Amino acid sequence: WLPVSEHPGDAEVVRGWHVMSAIHNYIATHKDEKGNLAVKDDKTGETVPLEFIEMHQPIRHLKKDGQYFACTDFRKPGSKDEYYDIDFWLDDKSGKLEVTNVKMHKVPVQEDGIWTQVPRYTFEGMDFDVTN
Repeated sequence: WLPVSEHPGDAEVVRGWHVMSAIHNYIATHKDEKGNLAVKDDKTGETVPLEFIEMHQPIRHLKKDGQYFACTDFRKPGSKDEYYDIDFWLDDKSGKLEVTNVKMHKVPVQEDGIWTQVPRYTFEGMDFDVTN
């Protein structure tokens, strides 16, 4: 990934790698001394430290409000199977592409000894374009 500190400019289109880079920069500047990102669970109010694993593609751009979002995989530190799907929401209204919200999309729940991810919300009704 390449660090991006400024908006790509009015003449350019925001690319998927711009969004991914902004998310990587956010994680790098917000992680704790152990390298984990603290993410608040909107449902329980608990803040959970999580280890970054990978980012999903494609990156999406919401037609309604112009925000971008990307799904990522994080894991509970020390676990091999407790995965969280964390969504990052970004916009460039300040002139710079910035993370504006971090939400738990799916959380791990153990059923019959197997960890599965249970969604907290869906993207039904959202109109978006894929950002290349």
